[in-house]
Amino acid sequence: MEAEKYLEEVAAKVASTPDTAPAQRAAFNSGFSFSKLPFDEQLAVWDYIWRNARSFWVKINGFLFLEKHISKKELHEKIWKTAVKWQDSVDDWGPCDCLAKIYTKILETHPDKVYARLQKWNKSKICGRAGNQ
Repeated sequence: MEAEKYLEEVAAKVASTPDTAPAQRAAFNSGFSFSKLPFDEQLAVWDYIWRNARSFWVKINGFLFLEKHISKKELHEKIWKTAVKWQDSVDDWGPCDCLAKIYTKILETHPDKVYARLQKWNKSKICGRAGNQ
């Protein structure tokens, strides 16, 4: 599977990079073999990586991809449809804060979708696993 190969590529780059936000951001900005694919294809790759990665920094590279594109309001709906599911695997404050940044940006353009989901999560008794409830 192609996405598995990309996950391995990202994991290898993360492993060879110091565990600091500036170093990881620089490594992300240097690109990957799939960085020239169309946005939708890259989004699918990063979705696979987020859902299957075990490493904090590998997942955060997925956030960096979203962050890179979040200024393009025409992409917000596509980003939301993918990123809203990422909440299901959050078990640490780092990814939670990263997703909060993405969600609040999309809240500006799609309040009807995002606010309703935020209210649902806010009432959930299950911390970090409220995405599909």
